[in-house]
Amino acid sequence: MAQNIQTLTIFNPDSFNRTWDMANQFVGTKSTPNTLLPKAYQGEPGAFLIALDIANDPNDPQRVLTVMQNLDIIQGKPSWSSTYVIAKLNSSNKFPDGVDFEMKDLGEIEVEYEDWGDVKGQRVKKKLKVHNRSCYAYATNRSGKLIKGATIDMVMAVKEGWYQKNGSKWQTMPEQMLMYRAATFFARVHAPEVLHGFKTVDEVIDIESSDTLAITPAPSKEKAKATPGGLLAKANAAVSDTPKASNKDEKTIDVTVIDQSSNQQSQTNVTPKNDEKSKSLPQKLLAYLESQGLTRDEAGEFVKQGLKITSNDVDQIQLLLANTEVIDIKLQEFIAQKK
Repeated sequence: MAQNIQTLTIFNPDSFNRTWDMANQFVGTKSTPNTLLPKAYQGEPGAFLIALDIANDPNDPQRVLTVMQNLDIIQGKPSWSSTYVIAKLNSSNKFPDGVDFEMKDLGEIEVEYEDWGDVKGQRVKKKLKVHNRSCYAYATNRSGKLIKGATIDMVMAVKEGWYQKNGSKWQTMPEQMLMYRAATFFARVHAPEVLHGFKTVDEVIDIESSDTLAITPAPSKEKAKATPGGLLAKANAAVSDTPKASNKDEKTIDVTVIDQSSNQQSQTNVTPKNDEKSKSLPQKLLAYLESQGLTRDEAGEFVKQGLKITSNDVDQIQLLLANTEVIDIKLQEFIAQKK
């Protein structure tokens, strides 16, 4: 008698081999993947088994394909889509009427935040004007009690570094991102079983990549030296047609430098630079993307649409190359959007 897919588990020695064989047949191979599946699962039996184990939760049984469609594997970490989290809250027995959101428009505000400066180990204070909004998720439980989640606002998005990231959706669709993050924070406190201990995709992209950038400052200028490369023209063509800014267009800005070792502050002038020593950085970025299986055309498309940077953004490229996990996270998001 054939065994139902939902009864096959990865921790049952009697059924593991059958489960593994089924997973391989279902997802296909690297060379001939099952293209009907989300990209993260094509030719990846291990990822399929994670989705199967979650779908087999006796307290919350689900269809395997539903889990796969909403669970992306980013840097080996299962991550839910925010829309899935909202859908699970709306169908939860805890909240008969589902979840809703309270959004407030708070007007324009100037936010002060800290970022890494040019010198390793030093932080600088910066200011940014944003249109502030706040949002929290709320729901009524079965006993009629109103449950409110944490309030998320644009000030938090700036101070946590979510807003300033290249290609950040907090800049282009702030209300949507506020609701996504408010729903996730609500679920993590009031319905943690919905998340299974996982983060959401936008949390991994915003929070974990921001943490990575904060923990590992940009390398010093001495380490950024690079020899001119013959592929620079191709790299520039693949990344952007934006012309390089001349020195006469450079601006000097005042920033406050915080020396973490001495806790002292001093005023200094910082002049953005675009010099010849960083010429090879764009081609190094493209070379890394090609090593991840992208063609040159695909790499160029990802740089422009996924990372949203140009060949002039040498500091950002340098930082990305020093923290390739950030590139990988953005690449997974880019692939997910192409599904």
